[in-house]
Amino acid sequence: MHESKGSPDFQRLTFTFEPLRVRLLDVKILVPPVALLLALALAAAARGETPDSASQYRSEDALHRYAAGRLLEDAGQSAEALREYYRALALDPKAVAVARRVSELCARVGDASRSLEFADRGLALAPSDARLLWLKGAALFNLGRAAESLPPLEAAVAADSGDADFTRTLARVAEQLGRPELVAQAWRKTTAADEEDGEAWFQLAGAEARLGRFDSADKALASAKDLSPVRPGILFMEGWIREGQGRRPEAIELFRRHLKIHPDDKVTRRRLVKLLAREKRWDEAYREAEQVSRGQPEDFVALEVEADLAFRAKRTADGERLVRLLREQSGRDEERMLRVLGLLARNGRAKQGVTLAEAWGKEARPPHGDDLAAEALALAGDSKGA
Repeated sequence: MHESKGSPDFQRLTFTFEPLRVRLLDVKILVPPVALLLALALAAAARGETPDSASQYRSEDALHRYAAGRLLEDAGQSAEALREYYRALALDPKAVAVARRVSELCARVGDASRSLEFADRGLALAPSDARLLWLKGAALFNLGRAAESLPPLEAAVAADSGDADFTRTLARVAEQLGRPELVAQAWRKTTAADEEDGEAWFQLAGAEARLGRFDSADKALASAKDLSPVRPGILFMEGWIREGQGRRPEAIELFRRHLKIHPDDKVTRRRLVKLLAREKRWDEAYREAEQVSRGQPEDFVALEVEADLAFRAKRTADGERLVRLLREQSGRDEERMLRVLGLLARNGRAKQGVTLAEAWGKEARPPHGDDLAAEALALAGDSKGA
């Protein structure tokens, strides 16, 4: 989708975490165990989590190591935090919360392989843990294993559809895998989980538009515009939706407004050319097509469209000039020459095509020249000569 993140532009899933709201002047000093536990409880409360209780750990020392790791992590000392977590796991190998935290921290520092390792370790103990399923899916995706990442991500969303991080990740992966219906479902769940997420509403609008559900897309876009009125791509998206609703004049105006901001957007300009042609606004369509081919002079199809529109707009001299350029670009390519003959025939110039084909045939090896000449004669209505 245009300007959309389900695009080819999405490369890595990233993780962001709110900082612990506990400040220490020096986390390396010896802090009494009670203070560590209090800090951990405060940090969990700040995140809206349920604090890990001592009953979850076989060893009180493991809990202290975990708490120390959380404080170190909050201070930005990721390597030291991981060492504390590893010590906690050595003391209590079945501590799911620690395995989860290691997987999460490894994901944050970009170590997808280690993140996957500890997500799997945690899932062996708690196979329905939604966050571990999400971490596993994200790690697999970041390792280039997109197809494998989908089942754990779907399971994470099924276990907790209210977590917008889970649904966003599922939407991105589904988009990369070409699953448009799943993309729409995931963005719909994201907007349900976070109604103030303007980007999610925008992505939902795009997903619905790709499925041809333009009225639903329009409603989603209205929410996106309320929350993020200056988001890049809003004008294009609205134009696309209006086009899908059959409101072509509105779509044309919206695409033009978009192109004033993004004049090098060739995809949108091509859509504008198509819309203007469908409205038989030939001269306007020709001027837009001229800009497309000017930016891509070696694009044979763009040049062909420009030539066709030049003839339709009664710009005969421009049409003739463009046909000469098309002939030069065709060289000895018979398929391209056939396209040129078709262009001339569509615009009442089939006899000109015969002359062009005969001249081309003198340069081509038999039987290609004869075949092209026969095709030109047929297009001119001379079936006997063909």
